Amino acid sequence: MTNSTVSGKLLTEQKQDSEMMSSLPTKLWYQTLAIMQEDAPELIDEYLESTAAKMEVTVDYLIEEFLLPMEGTYD
Repeated sequence: MTNSTVSGKLLTEQKQDSEMMSSLPTKLWYQTLAIMQEDAPELIDEYLESTAAKMEVTVDYLIEEFLLPMEGTYD
């Protein structure tokens, strides 16, 4: 493997890692969800579906991995 091939591969892996990290829910995302629960609960399903689609995961996975462990955090 040449140095340019190794460099290209590392850049690709770093880009994939940064894309994954940028798709994780942020504190602002959780705060928005908490506000929606109080003021606009009818929009929560759409919000979760949109987020799951952007992350390329199922809504069930999003809930299990990112919401159930956070229960009560922003109450």
